[in-house]
Amino acid sequence: ASDLNPMARCLGRKQKQTGRIVTSRKATVGGGQLMAMHRRITTSSEEVVNRLMNESNVVGNREYSSWDWDKCLYLLEGPLANPNYLHSVMRNTRFVKRLLSFLKPSRQAFVAMPWNLQNMRCVKVASQLFRVLSSSKENCESK
Repeated sequence: ASDLNPMARCLGRKQKQTGRIVTSRKATVGGGQLMAMHRRITTSSEEVVNRLMNESNVVGNREYSSWDWDKCLYLLEGPLANPNYLHSVMRNTRFVKRLLSFLKPSRQAFVAMPWNLQNMRCVKVASQLFRVLSSSKENCESK
């Protein structure tokens, strides 16, 4: 199980040939077992997302140089690509707000960064953030 990412470890085992996450066969036996497993998976995966957001230092620290950009990218490519997680994170944390604040041109944080290989992680995160935010109709509507 060490070859699985943190979300995969919470959701079940990984199929070798396709890379898809599957749950155990016991989950399909009865409705009660299935609901209990769904609650456990949802709780576990939400805990993993929250733990990864905290470890990325975006929520707890405004200084972008201390952020873990690899964890930010993992979150945006994985769990936050799901609209339900994204809406929950946008409502309950400052993760997306801090990332957008970092990208705001008037702040001069992202704009003033030198264009070198080390800073391309920030560009990947910015690109994925806008891709995720523009992926659903609800996110694109003005409020």
